[in-house]
Amino acid sequence: MPGKIRFSSPAGNGPALGPFQKLRFEGEKLYAWPQRELVAEHVGHHWVAQGKEFSRLDLFADEVLVAFEGDGGERSRELGPFSHFSCVNGVAYGDRRIVAFCDPDRGDWFSYDVGSRWSTMVVTLTVIQKG
Repeated sequence: MPGKIRFSSPAGNGPALGPFQKLRFEGEKLYAWPQRELVAEHVGHHWVAQGKEFSRLDLFADEVLVAFEGDGGERSRELGPFSHFSCVNGVAYGDRRIVAFCDPDRGDWFSYDVGSRWSTMVVTLTVIQKG
């Protein structure tokens, strides 16, 4: 079962979007996958979603897995599962530690755990049905 995205700013919470099972951060653009629907874009230091600016996004799921893909189809090992995932100012956090950051000048992601640059960060959200 998929999870949701919540955008927020110091002014308060924005919309909760979803459900989503997989998201692709292609540079500074965030797409729902496999629909390839643009969900948000990181512009300056803000996420723009539904025409409004937000300072952060949080993913709500029981487990969040992160992997990276290159332009040639290569894929990193999977990171996680994380119980909390957020992005603030182009920095992705899993369980409140830095997982990767987006370099807007290069339009890619640098993963600390993998130790290299990737064009795309792929995030899988899983909600575990109970009972």
